[in-house]
Formats: sequence, C-alpha cells, structure tokens
Amino acid sequence: MKNDRFIVFLVIALVSIASLVGVSYLSDDGIEEELVSNIKTIGDYILYSKPDQALIMEIGDVKITREQLKLSKSIAKDKSDIAAYESLIRSTVKGLVAQDEGIELTREEVFKYIEQLQKNYNENPNSKEVLNQYFESMNLKEGEFWILNETYKVYYDFLLDSKLRRSLGEKIVQAKGNQYNYEELRQLVDEELNRLIDLKLSTVNIKYYK
Repeated sequence: MKNDRFIVFLVIALVSIASLVGVSYLSDDGIEEELVSNIKTIGDYILYSKPDQALIMEIGDVKITREQLKLSKSIAKDKSDIAAYESLIRSTVKGLVAQDEGIELTREEVFKYIEQLQKNYNENPNSKEVLNQYFESMNLKEGEFWILNETYKVYYDFLLDSKLRRSLGEKIVQAKGNQYNYEELRQLVDEELNRLIDLKLSTVNIKYYK
C-alpha cells in the first residue's frame, strides 16, 4: 500500500510525461527535486497501471494509446479525462513544433542525461535516502529503474521540451536584446510556445477512436 509520504509532486508540467517536470531550461538548479519527483511519478505509474495499447486518437501521424492517456492523467494535477486529453494533445503537438523549429534529440543525449541523474542519485545522501525508502516500499529495484522504457520516455520528452524552450529563448534575446530577467524571459518563452502550439493545432488533423 502506497505511503502518503510518497505522493507525487510535480515541478514543471511537461509532455506527456514529462513532460512535465524538471530542471529549468535556463538554470541547473533543482536537480535533486526533479530527480525525486520524476522517479516517484514513473514508479507509481508502472506499479499501478495496466498496459493498454488500444488506440484512442491520432494527432497528425502520431498514434496515441489509452496507456499514454493514463500516464498523462497520472502526472497531471487535474485528473479529469478532459484535462488529460488536452494535456496529451498539446504535448504531442509541442513535439511537432519542435520538429518545425529544427530541434533534434539523440538517444545518446537522453542516455547521457539519465546517467547523470543516476550519478546524482548515488552522490546525494538526501535524495538517495528518500528514494531508497520509496523503492523499498514499492518493491522496486533501483538498478532496473534507469533502463525502463518509461524512464527513457519521460526524460526524452523533458529534454526535448528543454531544448525547444532554450531555442525560443535565444531567438527572443536575439530579436529584442538581453533586457529580461529570468522570470520575464520564461514568461515570454511560455507565451511564444503556446502561440506556436495553437498555430500548429489549427493545421493538424486529430482523429478520435472510441
């Protein structure tokens, strides 16, 4: 039975999954918080969800399964189906925006990032103590966690989101000058990203399945 102490806390909403968490695209702070939060999110999802590959919709050429919808709900603050669908659609379209912006992410980059997180886990006594208790309570093996497909997916989405935001931030600074503080630039990036997602949504065909 899950201990209340290990309720999932989200730091930043990402993609799918991912989307949904992590270190700021402009800062290296918060690694420990991201590490603990994401591991708990993935662990809870793996333990308490049943695989379901039934197709629920297509967004352009991207096929979305019911399992992906469940994952979206598991990491969202709003657990309603409507909110989960909207989050999943926008995160998927964000991936299409990244393609349009020329953002690329290799498997090697993702694995390197995961390796760094694993190193941080092993070197940080505080996060390691908390997560060791979590793994034990959930009957999870820490060594197996890092090579799960779900783990790769979470950090792929997170890194793609980070690279896209960083690129948009750089374009804003190039166009308007380096006159913004962190929060101002972050807000401008969020606004530009939402604008691009909305624009892409207006051109993408979405097909739903029962």
